[in-house]
Amino acid sequence: TYYMRLKAYDTSGNLSAGYSNESSATATNTPPDTLITAPTGATTLTTSPQLITGTATDTVAVGAAEISIKRQSANYWWNGSAWVSGSQAWLSATITSGQNTPAANWLYSWNLPASDGGGYIIYARAADDVPEYDATPAQVTVTVDNVAPTGSILINNGDTYVTTSAVTLNLSAADGAGVAEMRFSDDNLAWSPWEPYGVTKSFNLLSGDGTQTAYVQYRDGDLNASLVYNDTIFVDSAAPASFISAPGDYITTDTVALVWNGVDPAPAAGMAAYDIQSRFENGPWTDWTTNTVQNSGIFTAANGEGRYDWRIRSRDNAGNQESYRTLPDETVTVDWTSPTDPTSFTSLDSTGTWLDHNQITLNWSADSADPVSGVDGYSVDWDNSPTPANPPVKNVNYGQITTLSPVLADGNNWWAHLRTVDKAGNWTSTKTIGPFFIDTIAPTTDLSSIPSAPNGANGWYNTTTPDRKSTRLNSSHTD
Repeated sequence: TYYMRLKAYDTSGNLSAGYSNESSATATNTPPDTLITAPTGATTLTTSPQLITGTATDTVAVGAAEISIKRQSANYWWNGSAWVSGSQAWLSATITSGQNTPAANWLYSWNLPASDGGGYIIYARAADDVPEYDATPAQVTVTVDNVAPTGSILINNGDTYVTTSAVTLNLSAADGAGVAEMRFSDDNLAWSPWEPYGVTKSFNLLSGDGTQTAYVQYRDGDLNASLVYNDTIFVDSAAPASFISAPGDYITTDTVALVWNGVDPAPAAGMAAYDIQSRFENGPWTDWTTNTVQNSGIFTAANGEGRYDWRIRSRDNAGNQESYRTLPDETVTVDWTSPTDPTSFTSLDSTGTWLDHNQITLNWSADSADPVSGVDGYSVDWDNSPTPANPPVKNVNYGQITTLSPVLADGNNWWAHLRTVDKAGNWTSTKTIGPFFIDTIAPTTDLSSIPSAPNGANGWYNTTTPDRKSTRLNSSHTD
């Protein structure tokens, strides 16, 4: 306690006669009290900069305020530009009102560090004008979470193709504070409401075939939203169409070269594989090849001659599969046996005899046969040899049993050759008829060459005509 008394002087320098009454005062040495008003304890901070505010009171005057921030994970202190270890670092706050008065307000602008749910302690102290600092700084513990979740998305576990717009999304996300919610979009424009986080989601893509995209966004409990993640998949809902072909309707060997292919309607996932079945003579269908990626193959006619059928189905890369058709897609008759010739092959004109006409009618019986592919027709060929000189060419249809020869030149060596062919192209050996002698030129006689007296029997004169055939001339004379 201090005691005081006073004397006074006037402007002329006159001093009062005595001291005033005694008064006393007690001096105190009490620092200010400090309070943090924001943020409050147990608050999660997500936005930056974060304003730390508070008040300070003093019995005399508040002169300054300071804050200190400690990162709990490593007990580091913020020095205004970096986190450092060691002794506590204090940073000046701004007195916003009441400086050098008993009550003041202060603030500090804190640029939050990148933190995914880390804990921080904020300390604050004020000083009076001495300065004497608050010996029991105010403090609050907060959480800083300004880091959004990270994640991923797969459609149907990463499949490349799908046959329908209804899919399953496979989801994964992580966050230090925990992933709380997710939302979805099919165009990255319109979004579904936020819903609790899960690892799968049934989802409908945009309608229509082609490349489609699913979008997802995650957020944590502090509403930090992630980037938008997406995955694409090719939608192909249409089955492909396939076809198979053989070299012809009839084959004369025991192997058939088959060729097949398919078309996947656009937008297409593309052809993947084929299944082919075969059957013999309307028997049961059996698998010939399955899941092949080839487009050709050699089929062996293990059942011998007869009719073989094939049918085909295909799949595309999305898994669309066409159905087998009820009727065959391709049919081939395997026939390597020659047909039988007609049993008779004749002409109304005699062979070995001179004929005065140059077209000859040929006839044959209607009993040629082929039990597998059937008789297709005949080759009728004329030449000057008892063995055919030319390969057979079908020029008479099956069912016809007579034909007229072309105009034949005069001569004595015409032969007709008949060969039968079936629908597979197998030819028989040759049936031959001949020779036919053709003479359509009238003879001429040179009377100057007649002998002077009959030189043949019964008074005949024998002479030779220019056509080299023997001619007899009979002459009588009556006186």
